[in-house]
Amino acid sequence: MTTYGVPASAQTSAAMTVGGVEASPRWQVSRLVWRLAAAGILAVLGGLVAGRSEPIVVAVPCLVAVVVALRQPRPERVVVTATVSELRAFEDDPVEVEVQVRAPFVLGEIALDLALPRVPERSAPAVENGGGAGPGGTASVNGGDSDRAASGVDRQSSRTSEQRRTRRGSTYFGIEGERGRHRFGVARVTETWTVRAHRWGRWRLGPLHLRLRTSGWGYVGRVELTLSELTVFPPPGRARDIAVPPMLLARVGSHVARRAGSGVEFAGIRSFAPGDAVRRINWAASTRRGEPGELFVNEFAAERAADIVAVVDTTVDVGTPGRSSLDIGVRGAAAVVQAYLRYADRVGLVALGGTLRWLSPDVGIRQYYRIVETLLSSRLDNSFLEPELAHLPPQALPPGALAFVFTPLLDPRAVEAIRDLRERGHPVVLIDVLTGEPPVGPVERVGRHRVREQRLAQRIWRLEREALVHRLQAIGVTVLEWDEESGVPLDRVRLEPMLRGGR
Repeated sequence: MTTYGVPASAQTSAAMTVGGVEASPRWQVSRLVWRLAAAGILAVLGGLVAGRSEPIVVAVPCLVAVVVALRQPRPERVVVTATVSELRAFEDDPVEVEVQVRAPFVLGEIALDLALPRVPERSAPAVENGGGAGPGGTASVNGGDSDRAASGVDRQSSRTSEQRRTRRGSTYFGIEGERGRHRFGVARVTETWTVRAHRWGRWRLGPLHLRLRTSGWGYVGRVELTLSELTVFPPPGRARDIAVPPMLLARVGSHVARRAGSGVEFAGIRSFAPGDAVRRINWAASTRRGEPGELFVNEFAAERAADIVAVVDTTVDVGTPGRSSLDIGVRGAAAVVQAYLRYADRVGLVALGGTLRWLSPDVGIRQYYRIVETLLSSRLDNSFLEPELAHLPPQALPPGALAFVFTPLLDPRAVEAIRDLRERGHPVVLIDVLTGEPPVGPVERVGRHRVREQRLAQRIWRLEREALVHRLQAIGVTVLEWDEESGVPLDRVRLEPMLRGGR
């Protein structure tokens, strides 16, 4: 079996250093200088108008401080060196970001502020939790209209909630310690932050805000730098068992087949034939059951490999960030891929979305990271095209491949793709990643009449969804619900051998 830890690419290049970047600060007169100058000028004018010398005596130190502060040198360039310990990591893994700033001479202040990455607009929309929702927040579908409730999401409320989380920017990242660091009277500063990403995806670290002050605080210079991109993989999923497809390949693997072969699983006893190994003779059975001179040998089942394809529906993404349908689908697909690659099976991927992405089945740890990289690209997919998703490419689905489909069953094209898989003869396991229902608004906000309509629409939505699940089960699709504790419940998969041919 293969164990998965640090990505292979991260093992070869554990740290990324952006060294020797010369940044040119944008210098401005500081607010302190403006305040001192204003105080000195007002004091001088007050003294002249009043004909008294005391205000002028107070103004002299202020004006002298302004002149001294403005005569201090300003560096045209500073050297910034940034080092990121890991360019690829799993969720909640610590990533150290070290930044060093070097100035040609001593400055009054060097301040660093590492901003948290903002959520991209195409990421999972945040959807409010409804009254009939499950634990942890769920999908929000407009319950006032049955057609809209059966097919989609309240896009306007999702977009508004997403924009609020985007402005906050701290939902998916955490920094240990203070985000802003200050040093006074130095020419070189080195600061280290420990960053933890709480959600998978490709994130651009930063921006890094650099603030410089000259000696005397006469000028303030600002620099904004963008650090390297951090790729965050979904955590290794939990899969307690695996489902063996009805059809296995003619290749050595870890699954017990129905045919006899050179495996280790005992299958039965048969009479000795010329060419059988002597070590396979069952002496106890030959003595008890056989006639004099007749021998019996142990027969073992063959061990074969399988083809597995994970199909992830990225056409719709509903749910709270971190537990949306796309988040659950990506984590579940990663768990299935990892589980079957451990058994030396060939595993592929099909991503249903604005752009149809697919990877042919292959083996090895590199295939795991290729699949995850493809899944990470699905979040950035914002195409206006509507490709034909009902008919998947034959290259992505070898004959007899077991297909795991992760979908909320909200897009009719995904349902047609599932039917197409069954018509081709593929065994299909559907994992429902929708964790909520259309909400029913409070009476004091929408009124009793509107609440009755929303409840009726919710009931219609449930009936239509149950009918859809029954139709899929009638054509041989195994339908499972996402388990929060165990992830993909592969131990509950029961596949019927509906394909022709043995294993």
